[in-house]
Amino acid sequence: MKMNKKLIIAMIAGGISVGGFAQNASAATGNAKAILAGVIGVTESTALNFGGIVNGLAAAATATVTVPANGGAVTYGAGVTAADASATRGLFAVTGDAGLSYVVSLPASFTITDGASTMLVDTFTTDSLSTTYTLSGGGTDTLYVGANLTVSDPAVNANGTYLGTYTINVNYN
Repeated sequence: MKMNKKLIIAMIAGGISVGGFAQNASAATGNAKAILAGVIGVTESTALNFGGIVNGLAAAATATVTVPANGGAVTYGAGVTAADASATRGLFAVTGDAGLSYVVSLPASFTITDGASTMLVDTFTTDSLSTTYTLSGGGTDTLYVGANLTVSDPAVNANGTYLGTYTINVNYN
């Protein structure tokens, strides 16, 4: 019995020392990836043009001319009509890395002027129902832009050529 106790104690001590010093280690290799995208660019190809407009508005009246981005018909509010067929949606060429998506930021509004008076351009739209665009396999895309023009009566908006600039931004998504 004395021998069995020593044997049991020795076995327990040996098990503890073997279990206490046993190491269970493992290693894994991780991977990392980065994609460097080239600069995204945008260039105007065709100006947004509201065309020639006949202003027949009464005093203190305003009307809206809408050039849709989707290529639809230009619409004229009551009191203004088309003087010619020169109205066109804006056209921009977007370039960057093939297959990457991007977003467009359009201005809220801006004004065009003949030097003496101004007209408001607002409610910008693009030809897409999506808010995200994708560059083609060749790294290009075509972006059409439309907007509204607010015309005031002839005492406010006299005959003349009204000009102005606006900025759109494109950024990778």
